[in-house]
Amino acid sequence: MEAILENEMLITAFVVTYARLQQGGIGSGFARATLPEHLRGFHDEIIDLRNKRFAHNAGHHTINEAMEIGFQDGRFEISLGSEMRMQIGGAPEWQELVDFLDGLLADRMDKVAAKLTEKTGSEWSLPAGPPLEEKKRSS
Repeated sequence: MEAILENEMLITAFVVTYARLQQGGIGSGFARATLPEHLRGFHDEIIDLRNKRFAHNAGHHTINEAMEIGFQDGRFEISLGSEMRMQIGGAPEWQELVDFLDGLLADRMDKVAAKLTEKTGSEWSLPAGPPLEEKKRSS
């Protein structure tokens, strides 16, 4: 049960973080149309999870709550049930979406730094280094 709850927590954290990134703030988000066509379905899946499973109780297809009422021997019997489908880890297809957004946001930040350099006459730069996976391997 502990592993199931941990998995649910990690997927919830990913979905909420993704939705916050997409919605942005002060113009920092991104539009669905920015994504390549083949990634939009994965984007929609994540936003649907956020809206219907994690942020609101709107009947996402992965959760089913049921109540049955039976009548036997002159009395009513109520049975409550809940069913939750889950995937271990994020969907493999989400990786390409995350990689695309990583590049998109890095390009945006580079453009902001270049614009600041142009406007102020002083150089602006962002920290740069190997991707996170390379950092993990070299440690």
